[in-house]
Amino acid sequence: MLPTEQGTGKTSGKEWIKNAFILKLDGNFDEYAFIEAWGRNADKVDLINPGYRVKVDVNFKSREYNGKWYAQHPQAYNIEIISKPEPLQKTGLDLGNGENEDDLPF
Repeated sequence: MLPTEQGTGKTSGKEWIKNAFILKLDGNFDEYAFIEAWGRNADKVDLINPGYRVKVDVNFKSREYNGKWYAQHPQAYNIEIISKPEPLQKTGLDLGNGENEDDLPF
């Protein structure tokens, strides 16, 4: 996750919030996507932790300026947590309480 950005619109005077994150894509290669989430979806980004599998629906937009086309970052309009990583299992190995330096488990 990247730092949350917020502010007030210059012309509208309305409050805005934006959260951006980098998503590792499924596939054979390490591919990543930079995605922005605005408004209510920005709050959902805070619920995602590394290792979570998520489904993100995005909008792609481009704009023309002086005969050239510029792409904006994909914007999430829906974020859904599909699964969370399994918690680590206890092994049953007693490692002691760490008070005695000679109290090694091996």
